[in-house]
Amino acid sequence: MGIITKLKDLFNKTKVKSKKLTYNFIEQNVQWLNRINLKYMQDIISNDNKYNYEDLMPKIDKEKNEHYCETLEWALKNYNIKNIALTGVYGSGKSTILKTFETFHKEYKYLNISMANFNNETENKETTEGGTESGKKNTVTACIDNSVIEKGILQQMFYKVKYKSIPSSRFKRIIDYKFKYILFKSLVILAAISLGILIFNPIIFTNLYNNVLYGQKTFKINITITYILGIVIFIIIFKILSPAIKYLSNNFRITKISTKAGDAQLDDSEKSIFNKYIDEILYFFEMNKYDVVVFEDLDRFNNIEIFSKLRELNLLINNSEQINRRVVFIYAIKDEIFSNAENKDDKFHYKNRTKFFDFIIPVVQVVNSANACNLMIDKFKDANLLNIKLDEDFISDISFLINDRRVLNNIFNEYIIYKENLRHIDNQYENELDPTKLLSIIVYKNMYPTDFAKLQDDEGMVYELFKNKYKLIESRVPQLKEECKELKLQIEYEKKECAEKIFELRYIYAKYILDIVNSDNIGINDRSYTYKELSSEQGFNEFLNSNNYKLLANGYYSPIQDAELLNKLNEKKQEYLQREKIVKLKEENVKPNVLENLKRKLDSKHNEINLLTSKPLKNLINDNNKDEIFKYDMSKENLLKFLIREGYIDESYSEYISYFYEGIITPKDNEFIHNVMYEKEMEFGRSLDKPKNIMKKLRNYRFEKKYVLNYNLLDFIIENKSDTEKYENCYELIVKQLSNETEISFSFIDGYTSKQSHVDIFVKSLCSNWPNMWKYIQNHCNLTIEKSNLYLKHILEFGENTDILEMNKDNVFTEYISKLSEFLELLNDESKYEKLKDLLIKLDIKFECLNKGIDDNNKLFEFIVKNNLYVINIHMIELIIETKSSKTLKELSTSNYTTILESSCSNLIEYINNNINKYIENVFLALDSNTKESKEPLIQILKNNAILLESRKHIIQKETIIFPSIDEIKDLDLWSTLIENKKIDISWNNVVEYYEKFNFGDGILEKYLNKKEIYNKLSKFKIQDIQDESVQYDDNLVLFSNQIILNETLTETCFIELVKSIPYKKIPIALEKVKPERIDIIIEHGIIGLTESNYNTLKEHFEWKHLLLLQKNIDEYMENYAKYNLDSKDIITLLDDSVDRDKRLFIINNMNINLLDNNSELIHSIVDFIINNEPSELKDNLLSKLMTINLEDKIKIDILLSQIDFIDEVNTFKLLNLISSEFNNLSQTNTEVIISYSEYNKNLIKKLKSKGYISDFDPKNNSEIIVNTKIS
Repeated sequence: MGIITKLKDLFNKTKVKSKKLTYNFIEQNVQWLNRINLKYMQDIISNDNKYNYEDLMPKIDKEKNEHYCETLEWALKNYNIKNIALTGVYGSGKSTILKTFETFHKEYKYLNISMANFNNETENKETTEGGTESGKKNTVTACIDNSVIEKGILQQMFYKVKYKSIPSSRFKRIIDYKFKYILFKSLVILAAISLGILIFNPIIFTNLYNNVLYGQKTFKINITITYILGIVIFIIIFKILSPAIKYLSNNFRITKISTKAGDAQLDDSEKSIFNKYIDEILYFFEMNKYDVVVFEDLDRFNNIEIFSKLRELNLLINNSEQINRRVVFIYAIKDEIFSNAENKDDKFHYKNRTKFFDFIIPVVQVVNSANACNLMIDKFKDANLLNIKLDEDFISDISFLINDRRVLNNIFNEYIIYKENLRHIDNQYENELDPTKLLSIIVYKNMYPTDFAKLQDDEGMVYELFKNKYKLIESRVPQLKEECKELKLQIEYEKKECAEKIFELRYIYAKYILDIVNSDNIGINDRSYTYKELSSEQGFNEFLNSNNYKLLANGYYSPIQDAELLNKLNEKKQEYLQREKIVKLKEENVKPNVLENLKRKLDSKHNEINLLTSKPLKNLINDNNKDEIFKYDMSKENLLKFLIREGYIDESYSEYISYFYEGIITPKDNEFIHNVMYEKEMEFGRSLDKPKNIMKKLRNYRFEKKYVLNYNLLDFIIENKSDTEKYENCYELIVKQLSNETEISFSFIDGYTSKQSHVDIFVKSLCSNWPNMWKYIQNHCNLTIEKSNLYLKHILEFGENTDILEMNKDNVFTEYISKLSEFLELLNDESKYEKLKDLLIKLDIKFECLNKGIDDNNKLFEFIVKNNLYVINIHMIELIIETKSSKTLKELSTSNYTTILESSCSNLIEYINNNINKYIENVFLALDSNTKESKEPLIQILKNNAILLESRKHIIQKETIIFPSIDEIKDLDLWSTLIENKKIDISWNNVVEYYEKFNFGDGILEKYLNKKEIYNKLSKFKIQDIQDESVQYDDNLVLFSNQIILNETLTETCFIELVKSIPYKKIPIALEKVKPERIDIIIEHGIIGLTESNYNTLKEHFEWKHLLLLQKNIDEYMENYAKYNLDSKDIITLLDDSVDRDKRLFIINNMNINLLDNNSELIHSIVDFIINNEPSELKDNLLSKLMTINLEDKIKIDILLSQIDFIDEVNTFKLLNLISSEFNNLSQTNTEVIISYSEYNKNLIKKLKSKGYISDFDPKNNSEIIVNTKIS
């Protein structure tokens, strides 16, 4: 049974192997057919190149290389030329020229040998000579050994041809022997073995035959099975022998023969392969009729000696009679192959170049830095790959440093391949690829293949560069945070800062310092400072710049040793320096709002931190740090530096160098996960590759801590939170964490909202979970106005109204929005208007100011106006009028209320009228230029009792309008204001109207009348128009006039003018109440008449005023003189020239003569009047009285002489008798009377004679006068 099992196993194995052989046979035939197909389908394949791939092999271009081909053809036809050099730089097109020539010149048989070396041409090993000061470096150039090159050349020669073409060659090669050959060999071996057994031990066959027969009988196997088993055994033996036959056929070689006489070994000591196998080489060329041997890329070995060997070989071949034909060697090499070791030109080497070659064909470079970009651009244009993202400028930039056409072609090919293969399964990834970045990666891959390979394993220059980016950030972030801390401190100081000048601050801190040391002075260095000295600029600078503080003790200054005291002094010093910065800003007035300026700086620093962590490396590179970033190996790689500096290769490079498979954690993401697990703080903006895979690794509780905060991760969670419960829970935990009112939480919020991605969802969640958010933002975040407004916009637009109302604790929202002038510009999304309208109503917003320039169709503004959601003030009314009516701001500024009423803004008019007092206070009275309101709107305001009386009075004071009649203003409470502010027309009607209502009791009318312009104008008109005496006096006006006369508060100037307007004469006045100085005025104007009452009153109360009245009314006096008692003083006064002579005479004649008794002054006045005036007749009684009073005779005689013409003779002599007794006898007739001599007696006697009262007289010796009386 064991044998049967084994046989079955053997059969199964044979069956399997048979199948395998069959499959191999089919596969080989398919491959053969495919090769045949490819050979005959080249044209079809070329036309089917939809991606415009371009192979890197030399091209056939007869047109461009025509001249080169002609030159090469001439050289080959010249039998003197056997070594031709085709020289040019790498990529200049040497291979293309050769291929083109070979294609179109089939008359030659070509042997192409390419010995490319793709290592660096030289490996520079720099060693410094320790014993030299100069530290010069030795350069050792390592070249590949000639034998290696020669061996390679021979291999390409001999392996190019079939073995049968050089059957006698000693060079063996592996031959794939056919089945027939192996079968034949196997049969020969089996026959030989069988023959040997048959000859030397035939018993073996006998035993084998007997065993077979025994098996047949035992197992009952028929003859057929026996033959089959025999065949199987033969196949097994054949399979065992086949490998051995192949190995022995290809590898059997006799190198050493050993005999008893000694060993014989083939010579293998020749170093030169060419020399060693020269016979083989000659045999090769003898058997193969090659005319031209083309050597390419030998110059890459940087080995000149090989060319000497080849020239020698060429000479041997051409001189060989065995070959007996010309063989030309063509070398495609670079120009500088014969330069010296330092790669510099010298005479020896450039002469070798022309000596070695028989003919040199220079090749002009096809691609260089100048035209590479054009070639590259053409390729991309032809493939329709140029677009907005991949433009000609970029290709021009990167092509500048590439001057090899093969490299350009390969870059293009690889770009196409990568572009087509870097896709996600859902084909969405293609749209995410940046063509510029992809091409940059391909350029990098081709120009830096080693570093690209290292990048796959997270190594190399590029990897290290981006890895160190975070170190760069980590070095900058602490500095920025420190600056933020400094700014926050400054903001706090600014909020509390009371000092406006530096000297004020020094006074404050000088007091602090002395209080700390509890002394009136402090020693600094070697000087003592009192409070005044310490407060000075010099003294305080000494304190700031020193740490050597001393205190006075026992008459000496000793250094302060108390550490706590020193700490307090240093704290005050630092505190002062912080406050000094703020005060200096105030002094310099750098910004109108120092606090807002500091907040802007703080916001800028926060933004810089947020941006820094999310900035690509290119934005972190600047002139100050570029040398530090691009250091070591990177410093010399200009192309790579350019690609990185311009951001063409950035942090997303991993997306462009490999496939991404779902579920794989990238190194970057793995680092993030580890940092979260080990609670290590990271930058919020750190980029993540695949947040989905990160979420799989993080448990929910991780989202309760700050270490998980990341912008990219939050974006992913928000985008996908509706898909899974885990994402939703994690999102809720993040929002809850961010609502904890910590600085780091708000820093994350601030940075995330600045990114503008998913802000709506994020802010909505914050509003829902953080009722105190707006209050925290306002009180603790030190945000600029612009930043605060941005948060407000987010909250109002994205937050639920119920949440916002919940946030409006202490009306923080209401107050802020009401003061927000940028509200309409800030919230300009019309889709949000309905939400905002509801919110504005519920928040009870009253806008104090909104920016101008609003579109008159702005629906939100219309809503605000319609619902009175604004404060009545100057600005808002201007905004509404300017936006909603045709009225101008100039009209509004000068006649505000009038303009509003004339506008079409019914909502505004109604709102103002319903809140008229607010309007009057905030607008009407507050607007300085509003002084030209029209009459009717102004009267409407003044009669509105809802307006405060004081406000209406202020309106009257403010407006320039003059009311013609005070009666137009019905509210009597305003009349005083109208009068006081001269807001009525200057007329006696308005004055009288006011007087009739208020009299003179309040003093307002008096003040009004006392104004010059008032009384001057009033004086031109009469209080009552009295054209003639028939007009009846108005009792009220008479009384008013009487009151004017009696009013003592009127100035004299005013009174003098106003009296002119009193048309009344001789009106009754309580003269005793009139001011004395006014009596003359009213008398002069005839306002009072000469009555006994007036006369007596004046005489009693006012000295001499009765005489003034008498004088003014002298005619009336003369008619009724008896009523008016004149005393001596009165008469004396009246005898002044102010009264006419006749009237004075009347007064004298009608006076009480008794007044002359003992009144020498009166007598003198009368006598003076009589003597010094024209003679007028005096009454007899007066004349007699004068003659009897005590006067000199002379005076009496003069009086008599003045009256002698008015009296008769009898009365004359009576009067003479009264004068003197010596005149008694003059009345007698015929008598001689002697009188004393004097001039006045002489004049008297003469007058008497002239009158005929005496007959004659004779003055005798001037001693006496003898008078002869009248003769009877």
